[in-house]
Amino acid sequence: MRRLRSAYGDAWSFEIVRHGAYGANIEVVGQLRANGSTVRETVVAPSVQGRSRGELLQQAADDSLRKCAETLMRNGR
Repeated sequence: MRRLRSAYGDAWSFEIVRHGAYGANIEVVGQLRANGSTVRETVVAPSVQGRSRGELLQQAADDSLRKCAETLMRNGR
């Protein structure tokens, strides 16, 4: 997030477009918008013994944001 703030200030947004549970896994589709570009990334958090669905959802959302930011920065958008 530091890199996003450094590159775009407050002119970016991230939202979870879709999420769901598929068996023991949690899937999140996140969308990042910045500088007129939109990036979507899907992440699946596999079930881990001792972790709640809420924790898995948070992990998948964080990973989706990270992947979106990496894609955005890598492509120089």
